[in-house]
Amino acid sequence: MRLCPNRTRPRSGASNWKGGGILSTDLRTVEEVIAVLRPIWEEVLETTVDEPTQNFFELGGDSLLALVVADQATKAGLTMPLSGVLRLPTLRSLADAVLDPSRFDHW
Repeated sequence: MRLCPNRTRPRSGASNWKGGGILSTDLRTVEEVIAVLRPIWEEVLETTVDEPTQNFFELGGDSLLALVVADQATKAGLTMPLSGVLRLPTLRSLADAVLDPSRFDHW
């Protein structure tokens, strides 16, 4: 079993995501980016995300889980800063920024 640096067991969503290796440059639409992000969110949050406008924090997320999501999205090939989910807490807004990374620069 993989352990976190503090020798504790990670949440199930953090330990199971394998990533798809899809590069941001291969994605053309918001829907394609959402299709990559949604399973990451669902696994980390351990819940279903029905609408791309649902708020990460209202679904039970917190700042540490947001960092896990950003890390897993990066491993899946998406380009985003670790603070991405903190600043853009819906799938739709995050997907828009993945397609236009300059939106991450205005913080």
